[in-house]
Amino acid sequence: MAHRKVRGSLRELNVAGTDSLPTDKSLQVVPVLGKLPSEPSQYTNQLIAQESGYGSVYVPVFDNDDVGMFSYCIQDATMAPTFHKGDFLLISPEKWTRSGDIAAVEYAVGENTVRSIVKISYMDDFIVLDSVNHSAPPIALIRGKDHFRVIGKVVYRYQNFAA
Repeated sequence: MAHRKVRGSLRELNVAGTDSLPTDKSLQVVPVLGKLPSEPSQYTNQLIAQESGYGSVYVPVFDNDDVGMFSYCIQDATMAPTFHKGDFLLISPEKWTRSGDIAAVEYAVGENTVRSIVKISYMDDFIVLDSVNHSAPPIALIRGKDHFRVIGKVVYRYQNFAA
């Protein structure tokens, strides 16, 4: 069997194993939070990260300058099979949501304010919030009457394969 000699180094062949990040990408680190903030900002996110036990945990984000961005850690298996315990959801308050998007939202149920990760559907007179795994019935809110606010859109998931 004949062996062929390959010319060039790994770096010249552009093979994995290079020791530097791409220079055309901007890197930002965002804090991991154990609960959803009402008003995401750098300061609020840091406070909630400390309060929820993730004070020194961060995730990298490339090419994004959203200063209010945060990562939400899924605490249990209530969103399975879509999201699993230990997954990190990157949430951007600057991104607009459309029907079918998954987002962190705040809405009122009676006297209580609820913050949750849901799938949003916008209709003419209603905003329908559906659980991510369809295990609970959808919630229909009346536009202009019921309290509803998008905290941020889920833009990425760091999946936990260890669990």
